[in-house]
Amino acid sequence: MLKQNLIVGGTYGFGKEIALFLLNRDEKVATVSRSSSANLYTRHSTTFDNNHQHIKYDILKSNDLTSLHERLSNVTRHLDTLVITPALPQLDSSSLLSNEGIEYFRTMIELNFWSQLKLLTALLPLLKKSTNPMVLFFTSTAGWSNNIGWGQYNISKSLLNSLIFNLGAETEQWEKKIKIFGINPWEAKTKMNAASNISSSHIIPAFSALLKEGENYASGTIFTPDGNTHTFLEQNTNSPNLFSLYNSRNYDKLEYVREKYIINCS
Repeated sequence: MLKQNLIVGGTYGFGKEIALFLLNRDEKVATVSRSSSANLYTRHSTTFDNNHQHIKYDILKSNDLTSLHERLSNVTRHLDTLVITPALPQLDSSSLLSNEGIEYFRTMIELNFWSQLKLLTALLPLLKKSTNPMVLFFTSTAGWSNNIGWGQYNISKSLLNSLIFNLGAETEQWEKKIKIFGINPWEAKTKMNAASNISSSHIIPAFSALLKEGENYASGTIFTPDGNTHTFLEQNTNSPNLFSLYNSRNYDKLEYVREKYIINCS
């Protein structure tokens, strides 16, 4: 049976690259975006016609995500992989105390965090019908940053990073496990970084490795394109509020130690 994948934000940037990668592997792919540009896939290969479905749907404006579940149920009975890529970028160097920027900040939190949690919750029944389901969020180093003028975006990604870690801890305890991962893709040519000369396809080796080796990593791990991972674990100290990045296989160390995984598209 062909694997069924859903790419949310699948018509541009990282989402498009992942969708094309999976279609070239002859897997079933459904894409969701507020754009109806499904021809971005069919023009690459006529064989994509049978394996690709596009659903025009705005997860930010659509409060009733159950309707997306119903539309997907007409396409597939299960989901093997759910990839969520949308993010609202920082528009300018706004102060967190600026009244003018507060509504945009609210919208950013809605898209970069809240709508993604609601989306996963709505699609959970389809994921639970898969043998080895995986959910992949696109996050950022910004979630650990305090760069002045980027506070809105940093906080939105901090929320998403925390969501990945907490969902990972929960799903590891389930009898029917769902792997929750993140990719920190760094800068590449996307709508947010239109001037970048780095192709958004640079994350494909990491994504490919994750498909092959994901079951060997703890749910809640975040991956980077150079083969490194982050996990976020509470330190064993007198203060319960101190946290640090840890290597997932070296819990005894107090400093962050990078753990390499193999990246290979073959």
